[in-house]
Amino acid sequence: MNSKAPRILKNLLVAAFAILVLWLFSVFGLVNYSEIFRAFQVNPHILLLILLLQGAVLAIFSLRFWLILKSFELHPLFKDVLAANCVSGAIGQWMPASMAVQETLRLGLMFGTDTKTSLQKHKKSTIFIASIQDRIVGFSCVLLLGFVASVFLYFISDFSDAESTLPMGSVFLMGLASFFSALFFILMPYVAQAGWGRGAWNRVQRLNPKIFERKTLNELYAKWGVHGRIHKNIKTFVVSMLALVFGPLTLVLCAHALGETIDFSVALLISPVLAVATLLPISFAGIGGSQLVAAALFGLLGLSPQVAASASLLQAALAAISTTLLGSAFVPSSYSKIALYLKKKDAAVK
Repeated sequence: MNSKAPRILKNLLVAAFAILVLWLFSVFGLVNYSEIFRAFQVNPHILLLILLLQGAVLAIFSLRFWLILKSFELHPLFKDVLAANCVSGAIGQWMPASMAVQETLRLGLMFGTDTKTSLQKHKKSTIFIASIQDRIVGFSCVLLLGFVASVFLYFISDFSDAESTLPMGSVFLMGLASFFSALFFILMPYVAQAGWGRGAWNRVQRLNPKIFERKTLNELYAKWGVHGRIHKNIKTFVVSMLALVFGPLTLVLCAHALGETIDFSVALLISPVLAVATLLPISFAGIGGSQLVAAALFGLLGLSPQVAASASLLQAALAAISTTLLGSAFVPSSYSKIALYLKKKDAAVK
């Protein structure tokens, strides 16, 4: 019980923070909760469409991970990858630092895959590095989409009076940051094979030989350099771009369900920052930190923080519903895999 106490306390603190944010939104008039509840009565067809789109995003993200595993010469069943993504998302979204929790659960489910599948014939280290590559591709694509949106908004401002109200300096800086961040992620596997990249890796290893001087780490580094390059993952980038367009689209649809308007290009522009916000341990099921960031970004762009906070809150609530429903559908088939993984882990410790 003692080992679980800090984890429970963290969950309670994050939940309390999310409740505090929701209360502050109401106090300062950033969110009209009656309008959100009214959207469920007046526009259920739009909300249903959003749920379907969010479910499609989970399926496409699973396809991306499956394709990356294949590029690393692993051949799991797609249904196992889909189950791992859905269950880890359904459980991890309720935890602090949800991305780290989701990753741990996803790896546990993949490690616990039925021994009859070909996945068990490969080392767990390969699955681990493939999972890292999956996240890198996701962040690279959302950053690239943000850059494209900034270029669109920057140039269209010369032809449209409506768009000229945006502070182009902020748009330009956000686009520039997105571009160079995406470039950094894309070039990482290439750097892994460069001479100076290997030299930097060797210097890191010498910092703590007990931790870094391991055959597994060197093996991960080599595999990532060979299989993680963009020209070997074109399909995964295309698939990821398709899924990541749905995120800003659902935000636009949420605003529409509330009787408000958010320009799709603006939603696309802020999507990289919102993606980073999801990594921070300040949200409970996507509620709390993301809405604060969305409101701040809209304020920075001279747009309505109230619309951003309300639409983002509705989007987070629907995402929690869709992820929980999909994850619940795979829990019965995944329970045995989690138990198998934990059993092997306990045996290794003993």
